[in-house]
Amino acid sequence: MADGRDQGAEAHWPREKQMELFKNCFAELKRDTLDMMRAVMDRMVEAQAVQEKALREVEGKLSSQADTVAELEHEVEEMNVRQRRMQEQLEELGNRRQNVRIVGLPEGCEGSDAGA
Repeated sequence: MADGRDQGAEAHWPREKQMELFKNCFAELKRDTLDMMRAVMDRMVEAQAVQEKALREVEGKLSSQADTVAELEHEVEEMNVRQRRMQEQLEELGNRRQNVRIVGLPEGCEGSDAGA
C-alpha cells in the first residue's frame, strides 16, 4: 500500500522492509500527534494568558470598587455622627426657647394674654 502495491504483495516483502515501513509509519504518526498536541498546548497557553489578563483587570476593578465602598461607608458614618449632633443641638435649642426670661420686666406684667 505504501508504494502502490496491494496488501498481498506487502506480505511477501522481507521482514526488514516491513519493520522499516512500520517504524516510518509510527514515526510519522508520532510526529503528527506531537504537532497536534503542541498546537493544542499553544492554544491553551494563549487562552490562559487571555483569561489571566481578564482576571487581573477584574481584580483591579474589584479593588477599586472596594476602596470606593470603604470611602462611602466612612462618609456615611461621618454624616450619621453629624446628623446626631445636629439633632441634639436642635432639641437643645427647642428646650431653651421655652426657658426664655426677659430681664427687666416684672413677673406677671404680660397680663392674661401671655401666649400671644
